[in-house]
Amino acid sequence: MKNLSNSYFFFSAKTRLKYLYDKFNPLINFMWNNRKRRKRILASHSNLFNDLKTKGYTVINNYITHEECKKAIVDLKQAFEIYPEFVHQNDDKRIFGVEQTLPTARKLAEDLNLLEIGELVNQEKTYCAFTLGNWLKNGNNGSSGGGWHRDSFYKQFKALLYLTNVTQENGPLQVLPGSHHLNTVLSGIKKVGLNYMQDRISDNEVSRLEKILSISRETITSNEGTLVLFNSSMIHRGSPIISGERFALTNYYMPISRDLRDIRKQFEPVLVAADV
Repeated sequence: MKNLSNSYFFFSAKTRLKYLYDKFNPLINFMWNNRKRRKRILASHSNLFNDLKTKGYTVINNYITHEECKKAIVDLKQAFEIYPEFVHQNDDKRIFGVEQTLPTARKLAEDLNLLEIGELVNQEKTYCAFTLGNWLKNGNNGSSGGGWHRDSFYKQFKALLYLTNVTQENGPLQVLPGSHHLNTVLSGIKKVGLNYMQDRISDNEVSRLEKILSISRETITSNEGTLVLFNSSMIHRGSPIISGERFALTNYYMPISRDLRDIRKQFEPVLVAADV
């Protein structure tokens, strides 16, 4: 800053103007072009983004076909057998980075429309870090994600693809609509007694949020091939599975300000191209 100040006041007025132009014009052009680009993206996805902005989620039916779902399930089961060292086993079985070996997951991860919507949600350029493949079975009253939670207190975007029909009994995604808004976060602390930056929320706390803040949970049941886009800073969970099984793929979208190496370390082990 000192060098800039010295250079600026040393030269004539005309030279000063040219100096400022050369110094700041690339930045101004970048900001202007980025604004125009963001405006174009918003015009292309306005309906979906409006739902994401207000409710925190939106649903796209028939994203892929019945045949594609069947093939993806077969491929995902094989991935669990071929790459056991990458399997995370909790209430469900999951592999992060499954787009490296599943064609359906790769197609999902490379969908440019979803990438653009993720940029609108994250409010900066965004990339798909990886795709999660998970298999949830009944028998242990387990759920995907381990109960009610927020993935982050910052904007974060996911795309969840149901590969099986998902009813109330098959562990559907449940959300508290609008809980990603700052005023709801603050009200949760002030009126419900949640802790600052509390990302895991008990069933009792969710019931109190619903009662005190007049929020009603929504359960997203749908047919195979349905894509659910949601802001994962919203309070959500995979509800406990009662019967059957649920197969799904989930894209994790991260702002470019977050280093992919840090993301992979957070979720390790993650399947990468060198492992396939």
